[in-house]
Amino acid sequence: MTTKLDNLISVLKNEGADRSLVNLEPDVWSRIDAAEQGATVASPDMQPAGRGWLASPAFNRIAAVAFAFGIGASVGVIGTPMPAASETIPVFSIEAPYAPSGLLG
Repeated sequence: MTTKLDNLISVLKNEGADRSLVNLEPDVWSRIDAAEQGATVASPDMQPAGRGWLASPAFNRIAAVAFAFGIGASVGVIGTPMPAASETIPVFSIEAPYAPSGLLG
């Protein structure tokens, strides 16, 4: 395994960089400083993000809350037990079916 890795590293070393790395450190620090200040620095590697209202954080939060509310409401409606039949058990009557006298015969 290590020989394969060593071979791959030597091949990469012999190929060289595919772009100039002269200003790599200053570019990285300028992007870090800009991110701390809330700005973004354009980079050729960055893809432009959508700027529509669907990409806004407020819309995402509202959508998440609405989705959670919908799931909760549907589980609440489906999971609600059906009301039991309104049969009353005659506890103190002579004809109580679950009285010891009725169970013992």
